[in-house]
Amino acid sequence: MQIVSMIFLIIFFAAFAGVIKPYIGNLTRWQFAVAAFVSAMICGATSPTPNEASRLTSGAESEAAEQEPQTNSSEEIVSAKRPEKPEPAARPTETAKEEGAKSKGASAPKRSTQHNIVIMSRDGVRARLKDPDSADFRNVGYYSGGSEGAAVCGEVNAKNGFGGFGGFERFVAMGPKVAFLESDVEASEFAIAWKGLCVKADTDEVNIP
Repeated sequence: MQIVSMIFLIIFFAAFAGVIKPYIGNLTRWQFAVAAFVSAMICGATSPTPNEASRLTSGAESEAAEQEPQTNSSEEIVSAKRPEKPEPAARPTETAKEEGAKSKGASAPKRSTQHNIVIMSRDGVRARLKDPDSADFRNVGYYSGGSEGAAVCGEVNAKNGFGGFGGFERFVAMGPKVAFLESDVEASEFAIAWKGLCVKADTDEVNIP
């Protein structure tokens, strides 16, 4: 019905244009007027009533409402089946490993305060390496005889970004938060820090494994 109504609506406009100015052969204005009148009557008869239009609109809305829950339910099923990616486990530090050994009942030797500071400082040095697990320490000790205060000094070797060991280099640290490698600063600045901090006092523990 809507298609028929649209066709006669087009005919009405075409005939109305002919009433204003005849444009087909010998047809006169009154003939165009008759065609416009007839097409208008047919168009009005075939047009949907307001009630029919309301029913069509409500029917389309109800169909859309029925389909929407199905879409949501399918999305819920897909999301329920999708497994969550587990978060990577944090790398245990040297201090955490020792605490874990104690919790399991392993008898750990009692260490001095200086030794504990050295262990925490090595964790700080590891945090600055590209491959912390490959760190190899030597000549590590606690030094408090310098004019600039106490520090943990030593050498470390670890794998670089290419997977090979770059060789031992010196470091200065104090606990897990403060640490820098010889390659982190200018050579002259590191030399000053090493000379001012890495000085052994009589009570200092050096060469700590």
